[in-house]
Amino acid sequence: MVLSAPDEEPLARGDPAAYATDVAARAHGVSLLHYLPAPPAGDRDPRVRILGAADRPLLGALQRAAGADASEEADVDVEHPLAVGLVVGGRLLAVASLLDESDDAVDVGVLVDPSVRRRRFGATVVSDISGRAAQSDRLVQYRCNLENEASAGLARTCGFTLWGVLAIASRPD
Repeated sequence: MVLSAPDEEPLARGDPAAYATDVAARAHGVSLLHYLPAPPAGDRDPRVRILGAADRPLLGALQRAAGADASEEADVDVEHPLAVGLVVGGRLLAVASLLDESDDAVDVGVLVDPSVRRRRFGATVVSDISGRAAQSDRLVQYRCNLENEASAGLARTCGFTLWGVLAIASRPD
């Protein structure tokens, strides 16, 4: 399946193979796109709570600990339509937030403090926010960079199914 910008549709329909080759040559990012086929099972972790603007200092500390690259890839914010976090001892150890993709779909972002990775905190917040989003009858998606195997594994752990590979390409000259 090839998704194209509306103004590129005639090119994509006219010669799909050539269009795919052209997009691959222009690609500046490749992501894995996962969807949640069913709400996650299990009870919510009582340490997870909804975050808001007052939690911005906690998020800032987590982003500094995680670094600029991880923070940019995660694209989380306490002021997104919904954000949840696992807060222990006054520290935000993991956060997940939702970005509205459309009226029918949301995208999950997640960021975990490097000092507590591999302790299932990421899975805890992703499962929590995914469950909340699924209750609203919206399609829940999870994207991660192709080379980020840990993030792809987190998606699988939380019940997401790989749907496809998404190549992000700049507009042709």
